Amino acid sequence: MAKALHIESGKIKSIAATPAGESNPQFSPDGKLIAYYSTADPVDWAGPRHAKVYSLSDGKSWRLKATPDENGGIIGWTADGKNILWSEANKTLNSVYVLSADGKSITEWNKDAKDWIGGISFNNTGTHLGFILQNPTQLPEAYISRVDNFSPVKISSLNKDNASKSLPKTELIKWKGADGKEIEGLLTYPLNYKPGTKVPFILNVHGGPAGVFQQTSNRSIC
Repeated sequence: MAKALHIESGKIKSIAATPAGESNPQFSPDGKLIAYYSTADPVDWAGPRHAKVYSLSDGKSWRLKATPDENGGIIGWTADGKNILWSEANKTLNSVYVLSADGKSITEWNKDAKDWIGGISFNNTGTHLGFILQNPTQLPEAYISRVDNFSPVKISSLNKDNASKSLPKTELIKWKGADGKEIEGLLTYPLNYKPGTKVPFILNVHGGPAGVFQQTSNRSIC
């Protein structure tokens, strides 16, 4: 349940009072709309999650377009107040989606990206996003990009001293599950592995259902 408090009058008004789990309210730049995170109704904590918008002028609310995984969360509003950015896992990577505030459209902001993106946040003016970019062979660094075009620019060199150190090779592998759906996995080789060499194999199955192993550079540097 979410409520709005009018500071001058002290009046309290319910914004969201449903059996769903509703949280993370964020005002639009003009202060006329509130975007918030919502589970299914009634609440299903392991079920789908969506962005909803509430209009302060007439009290109406509506759900925005569903994202492919129906999971993740709200990053924030674009500067023009026309869209909301949403981030969620996309197989073994992460995707950022642009959801129109009218609920009519959805586009993938970082479509076809090959790197894992996370820790995403807007700058004060809503024109750029800051985030961490990495992959199994690239240590994490800070990047920025314009909101209107995914074009990452590196702004940190935190792992400069480790750049020359070797990382284990990781391959993305795919197979069909019992229900016919495609499943992705990550196969990591021992450091300095030589093809044809027999080595012990460890199978680490993710417990799920809301999470997944991803293509991050989660290796320890000694």
